[in-house]
Amino acid sequence: MDNNKIIDQVRKALVSYDKNWDEWLNSDACFLNSIEIKAIGYVLAFQDVEESAYLLNISRDEYLLVLNHTIKKLEEQQFKYIAWLASKMVVSN
Repeated sequence: MDNNKIIDQVRKALVSYDKNWDEWLNSDACFLNSIEIKAIGYVLAFQDVEESAYLLNISRDEYLLVLNHTIKKLEEQQFKYIAWLASKMVVSN
């Protein structure tokens, strides 16, 4: 799988999270672990799978597994993020 396809998949998975990504990552509601957060951050920052894998000190194949798992997790557990957003709105009102 090439870099552009992977980056496109990551961006697509993050569309719903985009506006509150940083705040959500730092909240107790975030369901991603530190490796998953780094995997997403590195590939977006460096636009390169090999460099991102190197920074995590894992193989390219392991990195792709982590990234694919993280994308799937973001998609399947989006309801938790939506619940966090709703509770945030209630608290701010």
